[in-house]
Amino acid sequence: MYHMVYRRTLASGLALLALLLLQSCGWMPPSEVENTQLSLPTEYQLYQAGEDVSRPWWTQFGSAELDSLIQLAMSDNLTLMQAYARLQQAQATARQAGAYRYPALNASAAASQKEVRTENGTDPVTQITSETYGTGLAASWELDLWGRVNATARSSAASLAAVEEDLAAAQQSIAAEITLTWLELIAADANVSLLQQQLDDQEARLELSELGYRKGYYDAATLQQQRLSTAERKSAIPAEVSRRENLRQQLNLLLGRPPMTELVLATTELPCITTLPEMGLPAELLSQRPDLRATGRRLYALEWSVKAARAARLPAISLSASHNYQAGEMDLLFDNWTTNLASNLAMPVFAGGRLQAGVDLAQAKRDESFAAYKAAVLSAVAEVEIGMLRVTQQETTVEAVVSQLNAARGVLRQTEQGYLSGVNDYQSVLSARNTVFGLERSLLTSNYTLLAYRVALYRALGGDWMKDYSVGDAQ
Repeated sequence: MYHMVYRRTLASGLALLALLLLQSCGWMPPSEVENTQLSLPTEYQLYQAGEDVSRPWWTQFGSAELDSLIQLAMSDNLTLMQAYARLQQAQATARQAGAYRYPALNASAAASQKEVRTENGTDPVTQITSETYGTGLAASWELDLWGRVNATARSSAASLAAVEEDLAAAQQSIAAEITLTWLELIAADANVSLLQQQLDDQEARLELSELGYRKGYYDAATLQQQRLSTAERKSAIPAEVSRRENLRQQLNLLLGRPPMTELVLATTELPCITTLPEMGLPAELLSQRPDLRATGRRLYALEWSVKAARAARLPAISLSASHNYQAGEMDLLFDNWTTNLASNLAMPVFAGGRLQAGVDLAQAKRDESFAAYKAAVLSAVAEVEIGMLRVTQQETTVEAVVSQLNAARGVLRQTEQGYLSGVNDYQSVLSARNTVFGLERSLLTSNYTLLAYRVALYRALGGDWMKDYSVGDAQ
């Protein structure tokens, strides 16, 4: 008889649960993030066609050395390892939030022993020992009538997706930093070599000037001018050597290696790139830029947080069930059992405005994230526009420096000929030579700047190619 009553009670409870679940489907349906309605330009002002950048952009530099450095950084860079650890934390948080959508089941077991000693006058001591054994199962579950638990889980899932995009953005950032440091190190090394060549030239001319002075061909002023020019070239080398070594240590740190690790680059000349990358359309940045995707995911997570805060103001219903076995002897444990099926309703009546303040807080955070998202999108479009403008203008600058250098070399030849024929003084020769030396260094710097602007443009355009690269133990 008891079994029949129990089964009827359980069946009624399950029927009620199914009815509530069906009703809950209509409450607070999820909604997508509102359309940002940004006034984006339909196309960029400069260059629409170009080279395909669907593959990693640094392959445009045609350097196996750079490719190996970036791959090494993707696995050993400590900043990326931190980003991957944050991703693992977000994954665990999302699993925790999602677990509340399912019932919780707990098992218990207990054993106790009780001894009672009695003594009545001259009667011997009487000792009574009793043992109790118990075990049971207890389940609890909150009916998500208003979608609070689901909204919290969805918010955590969206936050997890944002952290995944953060990792991709960090990978792109590290790849850009590796490339820039590699290019700057090549430029610094080339600059040291150029300064050394210029110093060698000046020292050779100084020897001739000293020999000419001793034989009376040159006066003291000419000799001093040559000494001054030689000293200027020599004084410029230590600072450039120091900058080169600093860049070498920076590159080691980006690779996740100790600063003093030996690092020798095989590349001695800056690469040359002539084709601009494919620009696409401004609206495509929303899917190409991982930082924008991360900002959008966080906005989506906050939308769900608002729904969870609203649902927290409504009544909460939880179900609990327990099945317990208890007996005085171990072999009789499962002969004595009790079952309990209960439900609990908790409804906030007065909280001093705390729950409404939670809703207002969630909405304010969402509004802040909404504004941040729009600002990030507009900034991204501006970065591409500025990046393209810088590249095109720097190309013009490089061409102008080349023309200046060619003209300066022609002036130097004519000045030297004029000095030999007695038309010009030696100061004119030194001035023309220093102009050539300065333009040679300026051309090197201009070429590096052009490549740096190209890296910034690639970085502004984004892309999905980083998903093929693993971080640390992630592979």
